[in-house]
Amino acid sequence: SIVRDASLADGRSSLPNVADLNARLAVRASGSLFADWSWDMNAAIRYTGKSRLGLGKRFDHVQGGYFQSNLVVRVTRENVSLFTSLSNLTNDKSSRFAIGNPLSPDTTNQYVPQRPVSVTIGADISF
Repeated sequence: SIVRDASLADGRSSLPNVADLNARLAVRASGSLFADWSWDMNAAIRYTGKSRLGLGKRFDHVQGGYFQSNLVVRVTRENVSLFTSLSNLTNDKSSRFAIGNPLSPDTTNQYVPQRPVSVTIGADISF
């Protein structure tokens, strides 16, 4: 079978780039403020389990095993919205599912970290 062919010498058998576990939890809330203003809040956290980069010793690099989190708060009045967005709230630096250097996967650390904590403040105007 494919899984047996993908097994490693130490007995682990998993398909490359397929996480052992994925989970997501999200919360959304909204309501009225004052006059014509309303608010909306979205928060989410996602866990991506561990995997390995590819088949064979050359690509036996662990990746995954990280959390992604974000929070968006928005206030709206008619066609104008003001918002604040925060991502990677825990500043997790784990390696994402990606190959760092495709030209030398067996000689370098294949590590592609998440973006650091990011804050965005903005406005939307609809016409």
